[in-house]
Amino acid sequence: MSFLVDFASEMALQGAYSLFKWIGVICKWLFYLGRKPVSVITHENWNRRIGLLVFLVNLSTILYLLN
Repeated sequence: MSFLVDFASEMALQGAYSLFKWIGVICKWLFYLGRKPVSVITHENWNRRIGLLVFLVNLSTILYLLN
């Protein structure tokens, strides 16, 4: 049973890591107004950091509006 829990937690962490990257890619693509192809943006730096920042800003905005 411990193996399944470890496997599920590892998959969740990898999924979140990939999700933040794609959020960052989408934000950078919108910033460039679609002038750069997504395939080029995916290989640039800072995608995960931008994605995490956007996720945290959205989460804090939602929590602020709900209170």
